[in-house]
Amino acid sequence: HLIYPFFTQAIYADKDRQEELIRASDTDWTILRPAPFRSAPGREPFHVLTDVRTGTRLSRVTPPEVARVSLDCAEKGLHCGEAVFFGHGVAG
Repeated sequence: HLIYPFFTQAIYADKDRQEELIRASDTDWTILRPAPFRSAPGREPFHVLTDVRTGTRLSRVTPPEVARVSLDCAEKGLHCGEAVFFGHGVAG
């Protein structure tokens, strides 16, 4: 696992630049960060988090669940100006 950060460093730097531009924009925005896609939902509780330091580890999310969170954010104005992590997981 020591080599993995070497290959992903540029990808994460690019993601960080993109998010800085989004955060600096004058538009309403929400950054959605789903857990890895799976075909079946997890048995663990579904979480929508704005702080990943909570110790909750998100392990899976289905495409319909991503659509539901996306629509809820757009239609209800949820998490405007926030980056949210979501999926099924276990609190640690």
